[in-house]
Amino acid sequence: MSVPEGAAPKLTKEFIDSRVARFKDVIKNRGSFGGVVDSHIEQHRKKIYPVMGSNVTSGDAAAAQLAPEGRFSINFMQCGPGKYPAMHAHDTLEVFIPITGRWRFFFEEDGKTVEIEGEPYDVVSAPIGMMRTLQNISDKPAIVMAVIGLDDDDRAGLGYVEEQAKAFRKAGVSWDDRWILKSGPEIEEGDRF
Repeated sequence: MSVPEGAAPKLTKEFIDSRVARFKDVIKNRGSFGGVVDSHIEQHRKKIYPVMGSNVTSGDAAAAQLAPEGRFSINFMQCGPGKYPAMHAHDTLEVFIPITGRWRFFFEEDGKTVEIEGEPYDVVSAPIGMMRTLQNISDKPAIVMAVIGLDDDDRAGLGYVEEQAKAFRKAGVSWDDRWILKSGPEIEEGDRF
């Protein structure tokens, strides 16, 4: 492989350390319960921990530990028992890897639903544009990793059905043209999971 002169950074331990996001640091004092439109609905409550790249969160939750590089983002998502993101679709690929707990994945298309279960380290690839969600079916909070592809503008757009949009409006939430949260009420500490 030929790399243009001056294109590669100088190899140092500090340089490599700057490219590492340690899990203990990602979850310590980071993440947000309120950075996603659906988190303002109680059954969809989750905490998003951005790791790398642009993502579908806003505010404090949008600050990833590693800079964007490539056409994807990586996030951890933690849900309490029985909690799940609202049914949604992305205009880019999304891949889930359960880290802890057990998860039930739901896929919907033309009125048909398919469910599968996933355990730690299973890899579930959600097709572009297909409605999907996943639910923590464990008896305690659990974590899943989400890798989301980015478009030409380094964004990952979301899509929800109109029924969900009505629930979001009722909860006092507003969003931009890609369903990225613009504003929403503060989520109280006791309502987090």
